[in-house]
Amino acid sequence: MHCNRHLSKKHVLGISTLLLAALAMLLLSVPFASAAHLFTGWVVQEQPLTTLEIEATVPQYSRTATFSIEGRTKPLAAVHAFVNDVRVRVYTTKTDGKFSLLNMPLTQATNTFRLEAREGETVASKEFTVIYDGTPPTVTLTKEVAQATTENSITIAGDVNEKVTIYYRAIHKTDSTPPEIISHLNASKTEQNAVELTWDVSPATDLKEYLILRDGTRIAATTLTSFRDENLQTNKGYTYGVSAVDSSCNIGTSADISATTKPNGTNATPSAAPQVSLSCEPAYQTTTAG
Repeated sequence: MHCNRHLSKKHVLGISTLLLAALAMLLLSVPFASAAHLFTGWVVQEQPLTTLEIEATVPQYSRTATFSIEGRTKPLAAVHAFVNDVRVRVYTTKTDGKFSLLNMPLTQATNTFRLEAREGETVASKEFTVIYDGTPPTVTLTKEVAQATTENSITIAGDVNEKVTIYYRAIHKTDSTPPEIISHLNASKTEQNAVELTWDVSPATDLKEYLILRDGTRIAATTLTSFRDENLQTNKGYTYGVSAVDSSCNIGTSADISATTKPNGTNATPSAAPQVSLSCEPAYQTTTAG
C-alpha cells in the first residue's frame, strides 16, 4: 500500500429585537405538557426515558484491551453487560436512568457486546460488535525527508500495512539546541488529591514555556514556574517531569520528581490530557492511506 502527501449603532437594535422576537416565538410554540426537553435558563435538560429501552454509545474499534461506555435506560432498571456471552457487569440505574461502565474487557479480536436492561420479567436488549486490534500499524518512509530546502513545500512518501489515518504537522525551527535541564524542581505541597510543583526560571534566552508530564504523559504546558495537579487519587505515588521549551520548540531534558498524595481523600480520577500540545506546535493535519 502506498501513501503520498503534499505538505505544503444603527442596525444593532433592530437585529437584537428580531432575535428576541424569534426566541419568544420559539418558546411559545413549545407545548409544555408534551415537550421532550425543557429549557432551564440556557441549559437543555434531557428527560428520562419512560419505556424500557437502551441508548448507548459503544466504540466500534479499540486499540486497548478494555473500553468504556455511557448510556441510559428507564430509571431504576438493572443494566447487565455481557462480553462474548459472559456477564461482566451489573449496574442499577438511578432516577435519571443513566449508566457508565468503565474498563469493559475485550477477550478476542472480534467481540460481541450485549446490554440488557431488566425491569422485573421485562428485558430490553441491544447488541454491538467491538473489534480489538492491539497491534500498532507500520509506516515506512520510501523517500528520505530533506533536512533543508529552498522550496515552500516538501513531499513525503511511504508505505503502510493497513488502512490508517496519518497525522502530520510542520514545526518552524531556527535552531536545534534544546534548553538546559531546569533546576530545583520541588513538590512544594502535597494534599489528599493534589500535588503542587515549583521550579527555578530557566536561563534560556529564547524560553517559550514549560512542559509538564505525569507518569510519562503530557498533562499541561505553562509559562509559570509552578503547577498544581488536581483530582488525583488519594495516598498514591506519581512521577512528574518538567522540561523547558524554547521558541524553536526544542524540548529540554526533563527534570523528574516523585510525590505521594496524602491518605484519607476521595477516590478521584486524574484528568487525562493526552492531546496537550505546546504553543509552538501547530494543530495536526490528517490524511488517510492504505
